[in-house]
Amino acid sequence: GNDSDSDCYIVSSPESSVHSYENVTEDDIDENEEVNDQNMYKWEVIVSKACACRTKPQVLHIPPKISQFVLSGKECVFIDTPHKMSGIRCTVKTYQRKNKKKKNKKIVEKYLTKGWYTWALANSLNQGDRLIFELERGSNILHIDIVRSNTNQAISST
Repeated sequence: GNDSDSDCYIVSSPESSVHSYENVTEDDIDENEEVNDQNMYKWEVIVSKACACRTKPQVLHIPPKISQFVLSGKECVFIDTPHKMSGIRCTVKTYQRKNKKKKNKKIVEKYLTKGWYTWALANSLNQGDRLIFELERGSNILHIDIVRSNTNQAISST
């Protein structure tokens, strides 16, 4: 497979699109951005080899499709999770890059830096684990659930 040490792969985005991405490019962003007016955004990420890396700090990218609607003006989010370190504060960084298709529109990228790596380490994310994110528009509480991949589960005999 493609074992590039890039960011986490985004496997599913809001229901509006069915194709899965790796490294989102301009072409993957829908022309009809307006349709996305729901208040709750859900997306999933499969933990990649790079994301599971314990030695160098990782960041979490928010998909551009979602980041244009949420966290505007927010400098941090708080992780709400049934797992470890619930309530940890993560810094939100924003950067804009040019949109080759629409010259007057920039693509806004958001990602979590400080705090995310601590959370990921504390929860021992492994390659193949699935992270389910929920974020309400206007909120800075990011709900995260971890679905462990079967290969990582120790078989406990009780």
